[in-house]
Amino acid sequence: MDLRILAFGKRIEPMVIVAAAAGLILLISGLGVFAYIFHSAAGGFRIRGRRGARMARILVADDHESMRMAVRCLIGMHPGWEICGEADDGREAVSKAAELKPDLVLLDFKMPLANGIKAGSEISSAMPTTPIVMYTLFKTPELEVAAKLVGIRQVIGKEGGTEDLCSAIEKELASTHSLH
Repeated sequence: MDLRILAFGKRIEPMVIVAAAAGLILLISGLGVFAYIFHSAAGGFRIRGRRGARMARILVADDHESMRMAVRCLIGMHPGWEICGEADDGREAVSKAAELKPDLVLLDFKMPLANGIKAGSEISSAMPTTPIVMYTLFKTPELEVAAKLVGIRQVIGKEGGTEDLCSAIEKELASTHSLH
């Protein structure tokens, strides 16, 4: 059975449509984020376009491609942030963090091979000054305590929307930047 959809004379795979829909949902739900992004960009971590300005490099680890794509879109909208790498499981997150040396790591909690707590613990041990933010559907007080114990600085619920995530990233990058 051919599940591809014909659009503008071309066949489009269903996963492309799902990914585009996820990005559209992110944009619709994140309209309030635009004001936040441009407001915080004025005094934010680093601004794109300034001569010699350095972009904040963010590693994103989530086992769902659609969520990584949505986060990629969100981070791409911020003038001072860029994705330096992506991982789809906890072990890959640890190895990419060591390889890429990001300014911030964004981890999901529930991932294959190593969950976000295990991956966060290993990243924090190897790179204690790199902020780690967990972005999860499973936010509980117990998870927050466990995350803090291994060096994860903030746990943000995905149900809170993009504004909470942007705020957490901005806060962690600003606190790290002020230490240097």
